[in-house]
Amino acid sequence: MVADCLANVTPYLYGQKGKFLTRNSFREQREWLVETRPTFDPKYREILESNTRWFDVLAGNPPNVLGLRDAIIHYRGGVQLMYRPPTPTQRTRVMAMLFSDYKTLTSDLIGTLQKLFQDMCVFLDRFVEHFAQRANKQTKSLIFNVSNPQATVLFQFEGELPFAWLYPEIAVS
Repeated sequence: MVADCLANVTPYLYGQKGKFLTRNSFREQREWLVETRPTFDPKYREILESNTRWFDVLAGNPPNVLGLRDAIIHYRGGVQLMYRPPTPTQRTRVMAMLFSDYKTLTSDLIGTLQKLFQDMCVFLDRFVEHFAQRANKQTKSLIFNVSNPQATVLFQFEGELPFAWLYPEIAVS
């Protein structure tokens, strides 16, 4: 999941200060930053408090609230598609419901997913902006220009891209 990937990389963005930050779970990391150590990084804590509803919709809040992901993966969730033909006053409509163990979780899965992805993108924007500003401040240089991301070149190669350093070819003899 995207959130757990962010949880894995986030401690590295703090340098030595991040060595005590959990890497295994976005939920645990958020809890630590928001509730256990709210003064660790107040700006990131505010981002987590204000911009992670998408995560709760996806992952839920066990044991009381079942997330969409858990419903599908762990609780035999399914999607039911319905079609409403056009009428003189209404357009054609496709509707999707998500259910799990005979319980409807959302009767508007398409709308829920649209909102979820919008909220996730806002969070990712805030995440990048926050840590880019931290990196720019710590290095006293402009590592990532948030106002013009296309102008940022993190690496540049000429000719064929060298990839063997990431994925070396292993010869079996």
